[in-house]
Amino acid sequence: MVIMLVKIKKNLDDFNKLKQLHIVQAALILTFEFSKLFWMGIADISFLLLLFWPVFYRLFHLTLFRLSYTFWSFGLISLLHSVISIIIFSNTAPIGLLFLLFGHLSILMIEFYSLSSPLFYPWINWWEYDFRYRHDLRVEVQSQDQSYEGRLTDLRRESGCVQLFEHLQIGSSIKIKIKDSTNTIFDAEVVTKREQTLGRSHSYGVKFTWDNKTVKDEYSAISSNWRYVHKLKKQEKFSNDNDSRDNSILQ
Repeated sequence: MVIMLVKIKKNLDDFNKLKQLHIVQAALILTFEFSKLFWMGIADISFLLLLFWPVFYRLFHLTLFRLSYTFWSFGLISLLHSVISIIIFSNTAPIGLLFLLFGHLSILMIEFYSLSSPLFYPWINWWEYDFRYRHDLRVEVQSQDQSYEGRLTDLRRESGCVQLFEHLQIGSSIKIKIKDSTNTIFDAEVVTKREQTLGRSHSYGVKFTWDNKTVKDEYSAISSNWRYVHKLKKQEKFSNDNDSRDNSILQ
């Protein structure tokens, strides 16, 4: 298991490895529940929980497999379960049980960090319909001698989320030109794809690549500006919402 974990840590962008990592952390917490049952003795509530957790982690795995955003709700429940268990049993449980809990927490944190990338769970403001407060960037995507208009909706950790109505193949190499900025063209690889409902664009998780420091510095500048504009527009919206609320009260 240790060898597999080392391999996974070196390939955190590989979705299949992340699914393996997810199975490992689920196995640790289920082993803890079975071991706790024998350590504390069989009780009605313990037996019911023993039936609950396998079903819970099966559903948890499905949310990851489908890249559903409910994954984070299941993850929060799993996190709280381990933290509360550590607090309750820290002074009474055998060291082996605590080791299982800390192992589960450690792997869960690695999983959370890896999946929070735009490749898997991009930040998308579905609820924001006012274009004045959207912070996505207009881009031109070039793929196989074709050029498409799209939007870059997330830009973090040398990765991004591109919204397109056209279909791109997983693993294909593309070029992305961010409009209204510079003429720099970024090379990228399509790593993940979210197919949306009819009438909505597809979300592509892309990994940027570069072979010289100039392009990397240009990416860093655009990424910093993207974060700054994001923060600025949130503050602007909050300020305008407060002004509108004050005006309605005065009327």
